[in-house]
Amino acid sequence: MVLLVLSSLWMAATILLLFYSLFFPNADIKHVVRALEGRETLSKDVELLVEQVTSSLGQLKRAIPIGAYWGGSAEYKGGESHTTKTIEVYYCAWFEKRSKPTIFVVQRSERDGSWLRFHTYEGAFFGALRMYLLPATFVAFSVYWLRKRDSFFLSPATLSPATGTSGTTVTLRGSGFQSGATVSFGTVQVSSTLVDSNTLQAVVPTLPPGPVRVIIKNPDGHQYSVDDAYILQ
Repeated sequence: MVLLVLSSLWMAATILLLFYSLFFPNADIKHVVRALEGRETLSKDVELLVEQVTSSLGQLKRAIPIGAYWGGSAEYKGGESHTTKTIEVYYCAWFEKRSKPTIFVVQRSERDGSWLRFHTYEGAFFGALRMYLLPATFVAFSVYWLRKRDSFFLSPATLSPATGTSGTTVTLRGSGFQSGATVSFGTVQVSSTLVDSNTLQAVVPTLPPGPVRVIIKNPDGHQYSVDDAYILQ
């Protein structure tokens, strides 16, 4: 359950970052996209990047953001520490020289809060999904684990009937039962019949009247006990 909660929060945070980038796009990256569309003129170094892109792909006709990535790093070198922050926005983009849309990435890197560098490249669809795949995988695994865990571990069993005499066939319901599991009534161990992983049947051995502790033990060594689970009459 904890894994499911944590992975769900991770997935939610990733999706929130995407929506944030959609409704509140980074201003610098937004300017680069507008320059690629021919709607703005930027500084000389960024304009050179725009010219390189347009000469190769043509003018940008349309761009729809489909993903965003935020990253950061820190290094200590030569007695000085430096921090780098990176933002990448993935677009489904249409260019004049391309007959089909392409995944286009605009990357903004900031070093020590001042120095800026922009980089663009064509990416793959998988790259646009990379920040969603890992949390989505954890969510899927967590759901699978919760649904299947009863098949992995023994859990408390209920007996039906819960009272009776020696020789009575009782049905034990719980989870995680394995073929070859044994059932002990008090100190007397008996074999059981496996109906399914949640159901066993066993015959109550000859014992004195009174409440009896029932122990279920799988061949792999795992066991579970229930005090006063059966009352012999």
